[in-house]
Amino acid sequence: MPPARVTLTDIAKKTGFSVMTVSYALRNHPKISDATRRRIRQAAERMGYVPDPEIVKLMTRIRLSRELPAEATVAVLDLFERRTRFNEDPYTNALIAGAEERLQKLGYQLARFRMFEDRLTPRRITSIFRARGIQGVLLPPFPAELARCELEWSEVCAVCTEEKFHSPALHKVIPHHYNNMILLLTRLWALGYRRPGLVTCRNSLDRDNYAWFGALYSFFEDKKKTAWVPALPVGNDPADMAAWYERHRPDAIIVTEGFLIPPFLELTGLKVPRDVGVACLASDFTAYSGVNQRPGVIGAAAADMLTAHIVRNERGVPEAAKTMMIEGEWSEGGTLQGRSRTVAKKRAVSG
Repeated sequence: MPPARVTLTDIAKKTGFSVMTVSYALRNHPKISDATRRRIRQAAERMGYVPDPEIVKLMTRIRLSRELPAEATVAVLDLFERRTRFNEDPYTNALIAGAEERLQKLGYQLARFRMFEDRLTPRRITSIFRARGIQGVLLPPFPAELARCELEWSEVCAVCTEEKFHSPALHKVIPHHYNNMILLLTRLWALGYRRPGLVTCRNSLDRDNYAWFGALYSFFEDKKKTAWVPALPVGNDPADMAAWYERHRPDAIIVTEGFLIPPFLELTGLKVPRDVGVACLASDFTAYSGVNQRPGVIGAAAADMLTAHIVRNERGVPEAAKTMMIEGEWSEGGTLQGRSRTVAKKRAVSG
């Protein structure tokens, strides 16, 4: 016969606290002091306490079905110095819209805070969060030069949607950059392209933690007989991109951002897809063939992760940050065409 399950009442008797205090402590509720939480949690661990999964499911359903108060708000932080940059980015807007739609279904509302424009210091924003009962913070994509954000993280649950955010190490929901590149290369290969070349820009150079480069190298290492085109890490200058093209003659150009292509085509006079194919790793809001990163899905997943931490009262910087990666989907566009193997082989020889 299996041993009897340890209950909250057992832990309460052992520690001398009430059952309610034990329940709050095991849920990391902020009304219980850190010292009391540690004492109760250590006692529960020694006693072999394991939550009953059916009770956990029931209580979570009860909490989420209650009419939440007006202060059930999640903050999204605008970390751009110019408000227009935040509003003009369709990826960020789609991500936030996906998060907001999901939050509303879960009973939360979303409030945007303009950190730089409104001169909100960490102390000031923390006082606002306390006054409004804000427990959750969502960090959307932000300027490339920003790698940290000062805030009283111990008082909130937080989720980031930016790969390059390093300090503090928060839970993240981001695109699956490696798989997205493999998806794109597999499509190019199926169409007959054998010498695609990658061009990144200054803004996205380290945004993917170099997963694009790793996927590119792995893919062509697997295709041992094909000579792959060296990448152009910073292709912001059309002249540099044109020189790279003349030197290597790729049959398709892979870009991380769609805005790299028009100045290059204007300078070279090349026609797409007749002269060269074009595929974009962020084709979400362009006419280019490539990968739709599904920012709305990323936002919704971030909302799910964040509200789960709020329900469990898991505040502060996590001991071990989790990263959830969302796979993109292929977007057909009109910048690639099928190429016979003969044409691809002749192009590779002449290049």
